[in-house]
Amino acid sequence: MVNVKFEECYLKNKEDFISVEDLFQIHNKDDGSYEKFYLGNFYCSECFCAQLSFHPNAQTPHFRSNGIHNKHCSYNFMPASKKQIEEYCNDQTNRDAINRKLKSCLELLREQGQQINEMPKSKRNKNQSKNGEYYTVDTGATKRTIRRKKLTSQFVEDDYNIPMIFYGTVLLEWDLRKDAIKFLRIRNTNKCAHICSISISKNIYSYMDESMKFQGKRFGKIAFLSYMEKKDQFKNCKIKYSTELVIYLEI
Repeated sequence: MVNVKFEECYLKNKEDFISVEDLFQIHNKDDGSYEKFYLGNFYCSECFCAQLSFHPNAQTPHFRSNGIHNKHCSYNFMPASKKQIEEYCNDQTNRDAINRKLKSCLELLREQGQQINEMPKSKRNKNQSKNGEYYTVDTGATKRTIRRKKLTSQFVEDDYNIPMIFYGTVLLEWDLRKDAIKFLRIRNTNKCAHICSISISKNIYSYMDESMKFQGKRFGKIAFLSYMEKKDQFKNCKIKYSTELVIYLEI
């Protein structure tokens, strides 16, 4: 079992999901609701099997695994190194596989928008059995998991300069003023605060699915595989191939 930090968890008693940020606020209210309704009900947000512990007093609050994950869960595997992810991404035969991983990440995000008891158990089990495939890469004799980062969660130094899957429900807007480079501005849905910008070459933009091109600001779900770089107070990244970005707009 790999002891990694989690940014969200599955609440078994409520059959719902909760982020570190939301649980931290509940914990700090000190009104007894944390102990009564939440404590002891934290489980892996991917497989729902491994129990998690909450660490609100850490420098960066987080969940950690205390139990055994489902055998298909990607958290059973060690994280892939920067070199391993780079080699995987640079292999042209993996283009479609990368796109499927991003789409599966958004499907998981969609499922978190509905309570788990609304989802057929057969579908739930099927999705769990696919997670090891969707979120891992083969590195010779072993599998390694691809790190994932929710865009609306707090960023720390370990989240920069290493390729990973970034995802979330956000506010999106295209900046097409420059001919050679297009920019996708990503903001928080609640406060419209800037999260990051993605730079995309004119050539790559032309290969993107038309459903991901739109006017004005739109709410939607996004997943992309890239590095996140920090310059001053701004976070930026770029997409090298059209298959490394997936957007599902809200209707």
